[in-house]
Amino acid sequence: MFDSSDVQSVFSGNIAEEWEKKSRYINSLNGNDNMMIPTIKKYITSTSKILEVGCGTGKLLSQIDALTFGIELTGVEMSSDMLQQIDTLRFKNPVRLINDSVENFIDDNKYDIIVMKQVLHHIVSREQVLKKLAGYLNPNGVIIIMTPNDGYQKSILPFNPMMS
Repeated sequence: MFDSSDVQSVFSGNIAEEWEKKSRYINSLNGNDNMMIPTIKKYITSTSKILEVGCGTGKLLSQIDALTFGIELTGVEMSSDMLQQIDTLRFKNPVRLINDSVENFIDDNKYDIIVMKQVLHHIVSREQVLKKLAGYLNPNGVIIIMTPNDGYQKSILPFNPMMS
């Protein structure tokens, strides 16, 4: 297994370009390759500020963008090659992209929803990062996490620091 220090080298070049092709293929077979959307729908409003950590090629950001007007999207991604695959002109809501690691990420904004899809297992200091991200939440904000494990797509976990 590799960790966050390997992300830039692993998710670059052809991998970044092929990432979207893979997800389009899965979508054509299953109709939906992202089981996080139903959970996100429970929390999203037309004024939500949403942060995706490890946004890759922006596929999840794009799916969230399609849910409603009036939201603000921010994506953080270590791989500049992955970020280059995102066409921000296709978004109907404002989207801001930041090329950085979650460990180094600094922002003045507060968010209603923070999403981590298959990122947490790459982070060495998970508890420290979750506490850091909790500091970026608005009151009643949530962190929604998906990690690969035996249940893979069933492993969606809403995280609320007020309940922990």
